[in-house]
Amino acid sequence: MNEYDKKLFGGFIRRRRQHVFENLSLSWFAERIGISKAYLSRIELGYEIPTEDVIKLIAEELFLDTDFLLSMAGKISSDLVKIIIDRPSRIVDLLRICGELDRKKLELLFATAQTLGKGE
Repeated sequence: MNEYDKKLFGGFIRRRRQHVFENLSLSWFAERIGISKAYLSRIELGYEIPTEDVIKLIAEELFLDTDFLLSMAGKISSDLVKIIIDRPSRIVDLLRICGELDRKKLELLFATAQTLGKGE
């Protein structure tokens, strides 16, 4: 991840934290998620991209989708990495197909996959 993207990610976290917890400090939020104030400051200033575990904590506290926040940080969750490693060619093929679908067809594919996943 380049420096510009790190700054965008950190700025997004800072703005979201300030929006969700209007008058509460960076120290308070850092303590709430179990990291140091210095580490959170480095994240918000764009000097550091947090680990997956920290991103999950931040997402939960800021009412954000974990996969969305991971993708902003240039990461994917470890459970998805395992799926890709277990079935690399089929998953990659499926992702490429999805990339070519319009929104309506993608929603249909998603609904079908959900049905198949439920064993119906």
